[in-house]
Amino acid sequence: MIAMTKEEMINYLRDYALIKDKWAHEYEKPIYLVFRDYMIESNRLKDCNRTYYDTMRHTYTMYCIMKRFSIIEDFLLNRDNYISEENLDDLKADLQSKYPLNNISNKRIIQLLRNAFNHNDDPHHNRFSLSKNGKNIEISFQDIRKEKEKKQGGSPKPIQIKFKQKDLIKIENEIDKSRENIMYLSYEIPDDFDILSDTLYDDLDNVKLIHYYFNRKLSKEEMEEFKRLGDYSNLSEEELLERSDEINNYAQSIGTFIKYELNDTQKEKIVDLVERAKTSYPSLLQTENSIYLMYYYLNQVIPIPSFKIFDTQKQAIFTDCYMLDDTLSLKNISDRLLLTSTDLDIPNNYDEIDKDIHNRIQNIGKPFGNRFFLDTIQPEFNQVFPIVMYFDSVITHYCNDEEITINDKKYNREKIRNSLAHCRWIISKDMELVLYDADPKNSKDYELEHVATIDIGSLIDWSDNYLFNKTKDKIINNLKAKKILQL
Repeated sequence: MIAMTKEEMINYLRDYALIKDKWAHEYEKPIYLVFRDYMIESNRLKDCNRTYYDTMRHTYTMYCIMKRFSIIEDFLLNRDNYISEENLDDLKADLQSKYPLNNISNKRIIQLLRNAFNHNDDPHHNRFSLSKNGKNIEISFQDIRKEKEKKQGGSPKPIQIKFKQKDLIKIENEIDKSRENIMYLSYEIPDDFDILSDTLYDDLDNVKLIHYYFNRKLSKEEMEEFKRLGDYSNLSEEELLERSDEINNYAQSIGTFIKYELNDTQKEKIVDLVERAKTSYPSLLQTENSIYLMYYYLNQVIPIPSFKIFDTQKQAIFTDCYMLDDTLSLKNISDRLLLTSTDLDIPNNYDEIDKDIHNRIQNIGKPFGNRFFLDTIQPEFNQVFPIVMYFDSVITHYCNDEEITINDKKYNREKIRNSLAHCRWIISKDMELVLYDADPKNSKDYELEHVATIDIGSLIDWSDNYLFNKTKDKIINNLKAKKILQL
């Protein structure tokens, strides 16, 4: 596979983040015009074409798919063992490998894929790379033996495997079918809770996160029951609340749970989200929507990886599907997503691709479509998330410093990488990235340690400066090496 360099991948993610930020300020402008203007303003006419646009989209989409895959694998395999080998029979069928895979278990391949993506800071060897068009992945390890095997002697065991996007989706489906545990969270909200209360900040002390723990492999019957209860298709808002009570009762019957209170940062953020809705979308705050809306807002402030599963999925769908049509504006896409969460017929002007996207989102379930629409009117989804992915790519795939300095503050780079890899972060009311770390065991995933709070603008500035300086050093070193060879 002819692969992108790390710099190319990171620059595509940078372009995507800055274009999405620009687009959010030009809400009714077609994306192709926003993209064109960005390239002209950047004096990059050679990149102002459909090929570059599509490669940028594919790169961001694949990065989000890998994030989602990484979260799922981390819960089920990396720290615990909630998948059985015999349930992953067909995983290797379509993979292209330079070396034989006979003696490598399916579970090990899944772990290596995640590890290649999350531990790719070796300046001398690229463990994770994308193809030139951003559609395929290759992972490469010089030696996959564990320390115990190395001590026993023998030769290194290299590995090099190519994955297509459909391979990742297939693996994810295999994992979903064979998983033997589930991460389930809910909220305790008083019956008389008023989202429009003048004392909302204080009232949020009565709202609790309920984190359920199932510290064993669940039976096939138990997993099927969770699947049945988790099917929210075609349920009304009232039925959704009833279903929530039903699934909570079932979770309590087979597991343990801990209740957590919201901290000041979380409460401030929810108050800010409500105030924004009052100003821009007051109809959202109608009485019948208040509890449903609270669930949506609470999901924005809980730094638990499982919530990022849906965020990364929506980012990928938005980029891969909706942005395929470069004549659409952000408002057009938002309006289309609003249609998916209603019972209105598909508009006559939709082509086959439009209809397919519409139907696929509706088939996931009404809550997904509703929340997807809400995302498209929030800066966190449109602007901040892509910026965090850009920062993530520099920290994870490019920076190998032990310590980094942002706004004159020194941070442990590995702590920040850990927070990003495990998606233990939220966005504060002041548009700051609030990063947390925790014990890697799932049973302690909400015993949080605050790592850093960094404003979003500084993420871009630091990433740009680090990328520029390291690229410059690399060019200088290459020129020096060529000069020595010529001598």
